[in-house]
Amino acid sequence: ANRAHREALPNMILLGLFVFHYVNRSIVFPLRMRGGSPMPASVMFLAWLFCSVNGYLQSRYLCAMHIYPNGWIQDPRFMIG
Repeated sequence: ANRAHREALPNMILLGLFVFHYVNRSIVFPLRMRGGSPMPASVMFLAWLFCSVNGYLQSRYLCAMHIYPNGWIQDPRFMIG
């Protein structure tokens, strides 16, 4: 990420929320599951592949391709999510 992307507060907030969500989704939630049914390895691999590609694309966009202006934090679309 270049300096402009690191200094854009909306980008950092969105990236932080994204990382928090995926840590919860990929680490915390599976560890809290009790008595889940067996899952085929192919399904697990495809889920991992999808999440990896999706995570890369979203992180790349927020860190290198688009800079949200600082006023974006006060925009209703940002606040609503």
